[in-house]
Amino acid sequence: MRVLITYILLSINLACVSQNKNTAKDFNEKAMKLYNTDDTSQLFLGLQYLDSSINIDANYITAYANKVNFLIKLKRRNEAIKVLESLIKKKHNVAESLMMEGFLYEKMEDSTEAQKRYKLAMETYKTRIQNDPNNISNQVNLIFSEFMITNDKQSAIKKINDLKNKFPQNELAKSMYETIEEFDRDNFMQQF
Repeated sequence: MRVLITYILLSINLACVSQNKNTAKDFNEKAMKLYNTDDTSQLFLGLQYLDSSINIDANYITAYANKVNFLIKLKRRNEAIKVLESLIKKKHNVAESLMMEGFLYEKMEDSTEAQKRYKLAMETYKTRIQNDPNNISNQVNLIFSEFMITNDKQSAIKKINDLKNKFPQNELAKSMYETIEEFDRDNFMQQF
């Protein structure tokens, strides 16, 4: 009940604040100042700011991504998935949104849906690589998405090593090698 009252009061407060001509970026920045708290009422205020940001500019993708992070922190995973779906419909960060959905479904112990999202992300990364074969980020993310599907650490490490050899100065490939080598799926899901 206390949370509902706080939410209503915050809504009223934001309605008044929004008349001050704040931009979507301003509301997003206000929200992010509240992210590193464990105070639920502050996190709800952050969500309200992000909703205001999205209402001002429905194409301000950063606000959507930040809203997902707030919802995850509040353990409101189904709502986070809905926000990710809206990003996918807007055709923004599709592969990354699919991966995040996969993580959320896996956290909710729905491995079938998680695997579907990882596979869709993998296909999206493959398409990106066809269009831009020198984009290391997409190649690294493709390897990670395949790893989330197969859980084959040795295969992922071999692919990352091949990528590191092809692009020896690339820090992202080096970083992903360490990530996969040390990756503990159970621990990752527990902390997610």
